Amino acid sequence: MALFTRIPLSGAPLGGRLLYGVAGSAPQTFDLRLYDAATRAPLGARRFTGVASFASDVAPLLRRALRFVPSSGSTGFCEATDRTLRVVAEATGTLDGTATAASRTFLPCAGEAAAPALLTSMPRERLLAPGECDELTLLHEGALTVTVTASDHRTTDARSYRTATGGLLLFRIAADDFAGAERLEVDAGPCGRIGYTLLPAPEGAQRLAWRTAEGSIEHYTFPVGVRTTIAAAKRRACGSEEHVATTTQRERRDLLRSACETGETLEALAGLLAAPQVWACTGGAYRPVDVLTTEAAIRRHGALGTFDIEIRSTAREALPWN
Repeated sequence: MALFTRIPLSGAPLGGRLLYGVAGSAPQTFDLRLYDAATRAPLGARRFTGVASFASDVAPLLRRALRFVPSSGSTGFCEATDRTLRVVAEATGTLDGTATAASRTFLPCAGEAAAPALLTSMPRERLLAPGECDELTLLHEGALTVTVTASDHRTTDARSYRTATGGLLLFRIAADDFAGAERLEVDAGPCGRIGYTLLPAPEGAQRLAWRTAEGSIEHYTFPVGVRTTIAAAKRRACGSEEHVATTTQRERRDLLRSACETGETLEALAGLLAAPQVWACTGGAYRPVDVLTTEAAIRRHGALGTFDIEIRSTAREALPWN
């Protein structure tokens, strides 16, 4: 009978190695299959032939299966089901039948993360404009209370939000829930504190969100739109007398510039260059975008720096009259 000899720990990071080990009674062919524990949707599979035992790092398979789906909404805790993978592994041998490993939950981080923690790459002092949301990714064991204190030059209003379950938690802050406030203080207990200064965004500003190596979605509003360009892609055919464009598509490219920022913030914004998912946030909606910039300076001696990034839509626009 096939047996699992090694199973990763629950809470292990997807950025590390996730080794499953299996042993059988004799050399044979084994199929290792990974499933979503809740839906039984297949996440990946590998085959090993002519072996009595094997060990396999399944992290590359699972990383491809993880896709974040951000959303906007009101202040409070929100669903984090798309931020982790709860996996069941099965190993089937041609001689020894099927063995099933206990389910494991894996975190979307590059490295180990220990609770309690705020998983973030951004500084803990941030800006937030009317109509914008921010998202905090918290790692905590057991129930957690988060208190948001809104203040202006005259009044203070504190509101508490509680979740009874632990694990990887998402907490959303919506600026419009605190109309008239000038400052928000978010106290996540043992996970730490985050401060927001509420200021209107400049006209033409663009807010971006992106997946980080820490396992969070971060947001930043680029106050300056440096330029917008339209690029066209054509396929041409050559007739007897002239060249004819047979297919035309176009795409919009936007070059954005940050405010003058410290090295800590520029370091965090550099995560946009290699982020597996990036979105433009407009009116509460998240639209996937592609980052064209591949290099950016994040430190300048003796001065604050800016960060430039060029983005485009992930889908080209086909022109209907072609």
